[in-house]
Amino acid sequence: MPWKVSSTGIENELAAKAICLRRQWIDVSCCAIRRTCHTYAILKCPCEFDVSMNVMEKLGMKRSNGRSAFLIAIAISFAPNVLSAQTHQPYAGQEARTIKALSDEQIADLRAGRGMGMALPAELNGYPGPVHVLELAESIQLSDAQRTKVQQLFEAMKAEAVPLGEKLISQEGELDRLFAGRTVTEASLAASTRSIGATQAELRAAHLKYHLATLKVLTPEQTHRYIELRGYAGGAHGQHQQGGHRH
Repeated sequence: MPWKVSSTGIENELAAKAICLRRQWIDVSCCAIRRTCHTYAILKCPCEFDVSMNVMEKLGMKRSNGRSAFLIAIAISFAPNVLSAQTHQPYAGQEARTIKALSDEQIADLRAGRGMGMALPAELNGYPGPVHVLELAESIQLSDAQRTKVQQLFEAMKAEAVPLGEKLISQEGELDRLFAGRTVTEASLAASTRSIGATQAELRAAHLKYHLATLKVLTPEQTHRYIELRGYAGGAHGQHQQGGHRH
């Protein structure tokens, strides 16, 4: 009797779960798999899309491959519980953070002046960032003068970003304390979020403007090469490249 599952999307889910469990190889018969999957179908997926052994073959399995079949069956059995936990407990464990809105990694990035994706509108539209330009200096054939200029831009960016990052950490900490101490009011909430927003805007502008300045140091050819090396060659960046200078 064929199994019944809710949609073809289950195929991708099964494959993903099988990969996660690939080290737990256990030999069982395909007959046991049929029983497990059939039980799942009855309890979880009472709809009319039939999937038989040909689906498992599409997932790279053979009828005689009991180990792979077992992994698929286990994935089916646990998938609903895993998905349910992910849906209802997305912030589990984060209550232990010192500052609830910031992870340890985010705090470290802010203190180091890292971009944290704030400059993506520039980076992904053909405006190279000074950090990555320096990393690719040899590949894009920076001259000594260009390298010196980009290094200066990077140091200036960091000099602006680090204090703003520290300021943002402090402000987020204060907002967290207002809630943790049950002292938050509408007025204090408005003031706190307003100051956080202003600092976030300053910090983002600090990162973005140095992408703008870096583009002016590079030639169009160097910018194009940078885009290729960063993996953005498929994007529409050509309209920005004429902003580079020739040296």
